[in-house]
Amino acid sequence: MAAIVVEVADAVVEQLRNLVESQGGTIQRIWDVHRRLQDNDILQVDVVPTENDRNRADRSTWWEDVLVEVGIRRRVSRSQSGDTVDRKTMDGLVATAEQIAQTLQDNPVLLDGRASCLSVKIVPVYSPDDLDELRQFTSVVQATYRTRR
Repeated sequence: MAAIVVEVADAVVEQLRNLVESQGGTIQRIWDVHRRLQDNDILQVDVVPTENDRNRADRSTWWEDVLVEVGIRRRVSRSQSGDTVDRKTMDGLVATAEQIAQTLQDNPVLLDGRASCLSVKIVPVYSPDDLDELRQFTSVVQATYRTRR
């Protein structure tokens, strides 16, 4: 049996697959969050299980809150002067992050009812450092799922 964090992350990948692929992107569960983008113009969505917080529900039951982060990345080009990025591209990528968050909100139950979404947030909406240093758009959607053990 796989760890619950892996099961939840894999379920999130499957839940988002159609949305990401309909935008010409790829999605996968990863562990190496520092890997570089391979293609200049492809949306890359990485799902990373990041946290498992356990709390007692009662004398014999535990809640496990699993945090999954969905990283949204794509290279962006700058103007010839290097001063600005294409606003339309950036707006579209922020909209993609919001669509991912909304999909997770609208489909809160995973693993045949064994995991329920408690919260979804986008942190950061975009990373200014990645934009400056790597010339890539980076956003992270965090979703917390509760399971019962």
